[in-house]
Amino acid sequence: MGVIHRSSDSRSIEKAEMTRCRPYHVTLGLGLAIILTSACYSTIPVRLEAVSPGQELTVHLDAETSQRLSLAEGYSVRYIAGRLDALRGDSLTVSIAAGQRVQGMLMNPTRRNFNLARQDVVLVEQREFDRGRSALLAGGIIGGIVATVLQARGGGGGSGDGGGEAPPPSPFVIPIPIFIR
Repeated sequence: MGVIHRSSDSRSIEKAEMTRCRPYHVTLGLGLAIILTSACYSTIPVRLEAVSPGQELTVHLDAETSQRLSLAEGYSVRYIAGRLDALRGDSLTVSIAAGQRVQGMLMNPTRRNFNLARQDVVLVEQREFDRGRSALLAGGIIGGIVATVLQARGGGGGSGDGGGEAPPPSPFVIPIPIFIR
């Protein structure tokens, strides 16, 4: 905490000393932000009838449709990952985000529709939140934060005297030469 004092000649409060943020406070804040904004997903196969319009999905195509779309688009199309816009008796419409990419950013975004027959679809998948992977990710982040905080606070262990001989190198370490130009 900073020291706050009142000046005798005025009623203003001045802060005499600025507090500094310790490195592990920054690490804790960043780690918490990473945990709250990160998650792991896995794809699961679903029946097309179980998907309602507006949901995101990946539609894997049969070989003939894949070849037809690849020739029309000019690149290999084996699946379409997008939003299901319509599901009719024997057809479906999947829309994808389209537009010109400039340095990784989508400029002039539009939606492009693909009308497919049900027999053109081999497999339909949806992304699902994976609790196990997300818990492992959060545990790894927390472990890294704890190790960083302990290292920053000087809790690395040891005898504390700093003297003595260094332990002999491990026989299991293989030196790898690194050449920097």
